Amino acid sequence: AADGSLAKPPQFDNIRKGDSFWKAANAQGSKVKILTVPFAYPAEDLEESCMLCGLGVPDIRGTNSTFFLMSDAISAREALSGGVALPLMFKDGAATVAIEGLRDPKDRKKFISVPITVSADRGARRVTVKHGEQEIALNEGEWSPWLEWTFSVSAKYDVKSISRIHVLEAGDQVRLYMTCLQFHPVDQYIRFTTPESYGAELKDRYGFFKTIGWEFDTHALRQDALTNEVFLQDVRDTMAWTERLALNEMDRGQFDLLVAASTGPDRVSHMFWAYRDSKHPLYTPELAAKYGRVVEDSYTIMDGIVGNVMAKLAPNDLLMIMSDHGFHSFRRGFNVNTWLIREGYLSVEGQTDVATATNPKSFLDGYDWPTSKAYNLGLGSIFLNLRGREGKGIVDPKAADAVIAEIREKLLAVTDPKTGEKVFSQIYTRADYKGIASADAPDIQLGYAEGYQSTKDAVKGTAPSELFEDNDDKWSGEHAASDVATT
Repeated sequence: AADGSLAKPPQFDNIRKGDSFWKAANAQGSKVKILTVPFAYPAEDLEESCMLCGLGVPDIRGTNSTFFLMSDAISAREALSGGVALPLMFKDGAATVAIEGLRDPKDRKKFISVPITVSADRGARRVTVKHGEQEIALNEGEWSPWLEWTFSVSAKYDVKSISRIHVLEAGDQVRLYMTCLQFHPVDQYIRFTTPESYGAELKDRYGFFKTIGWEFDTHALRQDALTNEVFLQDVRDTMAWTERLALNEMDRGQFDLLVAASTGPDRVSHMFWAYRDSKHPLYTPELAAKYGRVVEDSYTIMDGIVGNVMAKLAPNDLLMIMSDHGFHSFRRGFNVNTWLIREGYLSVEGQTDVATATNPKSFLDGYDWPTSKAYNLGLGSIFLNLRGREGKGIVDPKAADAVIAEIREKLLAVTDPKTGEKVFSQIYTRADYKGIASADAPDIQLGYAEGYQSTKDAVKGTAPSELFEDNDDKWSGEHAASDVATT
């Protein structure tokens, strides 16, 4: 509002259709406890029940998770994939840096910031972080306690948040990692618990806890803003907290249905698969000796959690254990739009040579739609430029099946010139799946063979010059576009 008060609370719109099965059960009189279930956000209204949202809860910036890397080796602010690098300009042993919180609603190009001051004792390999009235001394390799933040949007509206800092280095170079700015469990930016007081209840029980849906900072690990050891210890600690919560809620009773989820094994598989695959570009015997079993270790932890749950079951209780997918190695990336250009199905504005045309623009900008029959956006999805569906569609709906069959046949024949292997084990078409959303589904869904996936460029809809590229990213395990028959 004009006086700085909150005219309308921030909200998150979930485009999921239909009601969750726990909401349906609750409407029929069942008491439910829903704990960190992915994509069950925002929190639903439930009677005599509780809910803690999981994957899908953003940070206060509205992103999946944006970490902060602060260092005196950084000369200027830099945007990283999944994070922000901020320079520490030391003068007389101290540096002040502005931590960027949420975007300013009056100017979306700016962030509302709060300063912290970092002092370094390089000889002792220790830093002191001053945040408001709080001073915290941290040794190299140590985590801070949870910090509470207040970002003043106006004189009448503040946004609360929490985060933690880890000291990566505190010697010749100072490097600090800070988690994303997460929702405060007591003063929630957007409600992520049911009832809202459940957040304060959990804080009273356990102290502050992670509230970000993307619990494990894969972005920071990929950017070397976290070490493998710190990441894996965080996985173990977080899985232990999730287990404690689930077991405590079982002990407290008063429920007919309890659902608890853990994403730990998934994130470890994404980030450490290379070290269990001797064909992966990042594999070395030394790394395999250190990390070649960490995926299995995460499943061993999960197995122990299941055992502890089983020990608490009553005679008539029903226990269901579910996993949403398996994993494959991601050794080589395939640029789908580049292939579509080379085969004459996709055109780039101002470029007529299909053998050399490229498009660096993201999210389908830069293509010549009046001469394009098909395009890729997302993981393994190919859509026809269909007349009547796409804004500039040219493919006659009556000819769609023939175009789909033609593309499918050509894709199944694609081989990798480096290995001689087929890239796809199966190609699925819209005839293979049904449902109320099938009209919006891809016309073609790629079923990659072991070792292959769409590149990050392909996901964004761009078209680099090369069809194939080695995956030298720590994100080395994948499932999103693997052949469903083998995943």
